[in-house]
Amino acid sequence: MSRASEQSRLWLPQHWPMWIGLGLFRLAALGLTWPEQRRLARMLGGLVFNFVRLRRHVVLVNLRLCFPEIPAAEIRTLARAHYDSLAMGLFEVCTGWWARPGDLPAHRIVGLEHLRAAAAAGKGVLLLTAHFTTLEICGRLLIEAYGMGGLYRDPNNPVLAHIMRGQRERQGVHPSQP
Repeated sequence: MSRASEQSRLWLPQHWPMWIGLGLFRLAALGLTWPEQRRLARMLGGLVFNFVRLRRHVVLVNLRLCFPEIPAAEIRTLARAHYDSLAMGLFEVCTGWWARPGDLPAHRIVGLEHLRAAAAAGKGVLLLTAHFTTLEICGRLLIEAYGMGGLYRDPNNPVLAHIMRGQRERQGVHPSQP
């Protein structure tokens, strides 16, 4: 199948909800300040926490199993914070993909001097990271500060894979696929 016909399949009706969702998050990344995005993420986290009962139950059970000594009220507070963090992760992904360089949140990169020293000595550097919600925005901040490449597997959703690949390539990262 040609690349053009693959891309045209991304516009089939079953993919419309993903396009709409990504469009809304892109608007948020481009139109809202970082503090506004954080407030919206807390609201979104609260909505999902309160209305998606099955997932909330799974999180609460897992937290109780991991921390049996913590009181139920504190477990609930941890679970709610988890949902806020996940929602903020969505905004961080979109900020990493679409924000203009001047609109990136305030940050500092600890240890950047080690990357520069290795490059000055003609040595390469391999950075390893865990798969946290901050992965995309941290990658973008490192790209802006230093430049880098990446290795990843496309997500299962073809629309998300298409957008992710395009945004990473736009930023000058041409990732290798394992």
